Amino acid sequence: APSPGRYMGNGCSSAQMSECEKALERGRENHWCSLAGKGLKCVPPPAMEASTLLRLDLSRNMLRELPHTLGKLVNLQALFLRENRLVSLPEEIGLCVALEEIHADSNRLTALPDSVGDLFGLRVLRLRDNLLHTVPNTLGRCHRLRVLDVRALPCLLLLFV
Repeated sequence: APSPGRYMGNGCSSAQMSECEKALERGRENHWCSLAGKGLKCVPPPAMEASTLLRLDLSRNMLRELPHTLGKLVNLQALFLRENRLVSLPEEIGLCVALEEIHADSNRLTALPDSVGDLFGLRVLRLRDNLLHTVPNTLGRCHRLRVLDVRALPCLLLLFV
């Protein structure tokens, strides 16, 4: 495993880096990494380099953005981002072609990237309690989408008034 010092200067503390590496090690067998509730203000780079991850939980942190390297997680099937401070998702999320679930409730999202429409296997998209006024038209390409949770969004007022 890379040493935490390798990533210094990226905004993550050495303790957060160490915690991330421990979480990745614990989840190696089941390809699951939970960094929920760790007080993260940035995503530790080792989490974005774990290309075998199937599930990544970054919920209940203080994240304002996700790194563009998210697109390296091509095997990721479920991404949990609940209760952060995210205002957008990177365009590179569309490179996570195995994604089936995105749980991004209770953030500050104002827009979704068009590349969300490239997630053809997406089944669940939870966006409750955000600041979205619309979703991209490209979402219509996600033919497997079964759950689109947009409760408590300003766009509901626009759609149903």
